[in-house]
Amino acid sequence: MGLKLMSRILLLIAFTVVADSSAFTRAHVPKTSRPVSVEGHFVGADGVRLFYRKVGTGKKMIVVLHGGPGSNMNAVWLDLEPLAGTHTVLMYDQRGGGRSEIIKDPHKLKYSDHVRDLEALRKQFGLKGMVLVGESWGAGLAALYATEHPQRVSRLLLLGPMPPSRALMTRRLGKTDERTDFSRRLAEFRNALPTASDPIALCREFFAAYGAALFFDPAAFSRRRGSSCDAPSEGVRNYMVVNDATFGSLGDYNFIPMLRRLGIPALILEGERSIPTLDSAHAWAEAMPNARLLLIPRSGHFPQVEQPRLFFPAVENFLNGAWPKGAVIKRKASNRFHRS
Repeated sequence: MGLKLMSRILLLIAFTVVADSSAFTRAHVPKTSRPVSVEGHFVGADGVRLFYRKVGTGKKMIVVLHGGPGSNMNAVWLDLEPLAGTHTVLMYDQRGGGRSEIIKDPHKLKYSDHVRDLEALRKQFGLKGMVLVGESWGAGLAALYATEHPQRVSRLLLLGPMPPSRALMTRRLGKTDERTDFSRRLAEFRNALPTASDPIALCREFFAAYGAALFFDPAAFSRRRGSSCDAPSEGVRNYMVVNDATFGSLGDYNFIPMLRRLGIPALILEGERSIPTLDSAHAWAEAMPNARLLLIPRSGHFPQVEQPRLFFPAVENFLNGAWPKGAVIKRKASNRFHRS
């Protein structure tokens, strides 16, 4: 695959995660926003310092994995905040981005490094059977980790998961290019980011051009609080360094054989009207032997924003040990739901 095509494919995954709005302000944060319980740094693989945040006081803990790679927890967390009302939520900025240690060496940004960081997090906080909640690339990271450490994961909640193969990624890219001038603007963004005097402003300007296209109701875009641009300048500037290196380490990837061996209960959740990403959601559900697919009606790629009254009760049902209403089996699979 050529370098230009690879660049477009890599950031397309990021695009589904970091869509931002120039109108994003503190005014969008509810006054009832929950306080941070604990935050700081822990030591990841190879001594890398990683920023973490733990919110809520619920007895059950869930670990949230943001997308990107190269993004940060604020891209996904702010729109998932209601989960802290019933659970303790643990999250971290993955290596190279956000508030974690900035790394530019591609040999230290491989997908296997991210897997080892997640294992370091588990050990640091003494977790046994983790519930992993992954969005986009975070779903890929969750699956890669669960394949290597199946005994350490009790269930998987995968939100708008990344395409599980390069072929599906290429198909998504084509559908996106049909709807927008993504490739041209991406090239401009890539050229400008390394030397931008204000990388945060550049990030917001770039993704604001596409954010509404990810929603069934474009007006709902203004309600989205999450943003990968909500990070220190150097973390944002390093976004593509991390993204290129991590996805480059996957090569001509295909997760399907790996997913077929994962018997962990998994709920794949996507918006029913998120046209460019539906193929990926179906592929994940069809491959995993103990997975179900839930498509949220009248919603694009961010049902937690467009249809929170449908999204959060379904998620709570799954996290509490039940398959939510409307979740369907896409292949012959065991109906047994393993509880942690």
